[in-house]
Amino acid sequence: RAPNVDRYTGAAEVRQAAAGEGAVTAVVRLAPSVLCFATQRGGLHGWDLRAPGEAFRVRTPPQLGVITSMVTEAAGHGHLHRDPRWLVAGTAAGCLVLADLRFGVSVAEWQHPLGASAPIDSLALAHSPNTSASYGAGGGAGGARPLVWAA
Repeated sequence: RAPNVDRYTGAAEVRQAAAGEGAVTAVVRLAPSVLCFATQRGGLHGWDLRAPGEAFRVRTPPQLGVITSMVTEAAGHGHLHRDPRWLVAGTAAGCLVLADLRFGVSVAEWQHPLGASAPIDSLALAHSPNTSASYGAGGGAGGARPLVWAA
């Protein structure tokens, strides 16, 4: 069906999250035509703008809290020409979740020492200058270690 375009703003609804997923709580761009969005009850969803279905889905345990922010390797160094391999999500309960996007699984979780009294509102990505440390296959971003800052 054709999207209904608002005549004043030009905004158009092109996709809705499933009714049982709750509201969309965070969005991050993974590639030129791929977005990742988080929902209140459904975890992480990959949306390829060129395709009708989901590109991937990563379930997150409800006890970790609602996802409030996300960051991925594509966000830090303008690597939108390749598919990111990982994503870190922060939650309202003070948790960080590391997801492997290649396999659609959550691989690690961390809790802030202050727990739910320290919700993760924002995440930022930086890279350490230590070129001897690497991450992922092929050493990631030139062999630099990713650093995720949570606030």
